[in-house]
Amino acid sequence: MTSEGRRHGDLRAKQPKAIRSALAVLEVVARRGPGTTAKDICDELSMPRATTYRIVNLLEQEEYLIRLPDLRGFALGRKVREMTGPNVATRMPRAVRDELASLRRTVRAGIHVFRLEQQHIAALDEDEDFPMPAQLRTGRPTGLDPVGLLVLHSIAGSPPAKDRLAAGIAEAGIPPSTAMWERVSTLGAAGFAVSTGQPAGCDGIAIPIYGPNDELEAGLVALFPHGLPPQHEDILGTLREAGQRLTPLLT
Repeated sequence: MTSEGRRHGDLRAKQPKAIRSALAVLEVVARRGPGTTAKDICDELSMPRATTYRIVNLLEQEEYLIRLPDLRGFALGRKVREMTGPNVATRMPRAVRDELASLRRTVRAGIHVFRLEQQHIAALDEDEDFPMPAQLRTGRPTGLDPVGLLVLHSIAGSPPAKDRLAAGIAEAGIPPSTAMWERVSTLGAAGFAVSTGQPAGCDGIAIPIYGPNDELEAGLVALFPHGLPPQHEDILGTLREAGQRLTPLLT
């Protein structure tokens, strides 16, 4: 029997319980988001530690899970992402993919491109080595993270109007705050959004990409797993130049 046959034979021999356990592990990672640890899975499912590690390792080998670069946990892998939607990146212009590949070699951060569709965030190209945190996978602005700030600024208009912003954040279910208004109101002049002190992986820099009618259509964002580095001003310049090159390709 081939190794492939033995593998599937073993799977059948263990009955559906092994399959249910593997699916339960994937559900936990999907629900908790990137950074979920084997201990998190073990605790939530009340699963024996040895069984948890065996399933996690198998799912990683088969690319259903990916281990994060800092080795602190797991995220959903390539095969799961392919099942949940089309791989948009493969249909993007070659020039966009080349630009993003160059950025990812230069900047040690998660480099992502998103599109804004009726105030919903849709990932166009996600960095596989630094997966986007769960807070940014909801498709809605999440407050003071850099992507959320760009979206809220687009809601508030230019110059930003507090009543439009209040309506937008109420619809999104985000608690309003003075800090949020201050950051949104200064965003237009700055031309970018920076967030610090946010949940793990949500600190970063977002560059808006405006369409022909000066409406926010997309954005380029760099997210830092361990907070903004001291040299983030140099990184900002690199991102703004990349944003300028990406604008005619994405709008």
